[in-house]
Amino acid sequence: RIGIMEDLVEKLGEWSPIPVTYAGGARSLADLELVKKLGKGKVDITVGSALDIFGGDLSYEKVVQWHDSQHKDSDDEYERSLAMAAEAALAAAFASEKAIEVAEKTKQSYNVLKSLPCQQTRLKSV
Repeated sequence: RIGIMEDLVEKLGEWSPIPVTYAGGARSLADLELVKKLGKGKVDITVGSALDIFGGDLSYEKVVQWHDSQHKDSDDEYERSLAMAAEAALAAAFASEKAIEVAEKTKQSYNVLKSLPCQQTRLKSV
C-alpha cells in the first residue's frame, strides 16, 4: 500500500490531453481531494479494496457523497448555462420577429410611396 503517487498524478493532470483515471492508492477522502487538486480536476481515481464494502476502512457511502458533492457545482453551472442559452435564443427570436415586422412596414411604406404619382418614375429604378 503505497498510497497516492503524487508526482504521477500531477504529471497526468499536466500532460494528458484526455480525461484519465489513476488506479488505486486511495485510503481516505483526503486522498480523493489530493488527486483532484494535483490532477487539476482532469484526473479521476478508482477506489477498490479500501472501501468498507470490500473489507477496507473507507466508507462507500461517504465516497458516494463526496463524488455527488463534486458534481453539484458543475450541475448548477450547467443549469445556469442552459438558462442563459434559452434567454439568448428567446432574445434572438424576438429580434428576428421585430426585424420581420420592420421589413414588412418598410415594404408597405415603399408600396405607398411607389403608388404616389410623383415618385413612380424615381422608385422604379430602385
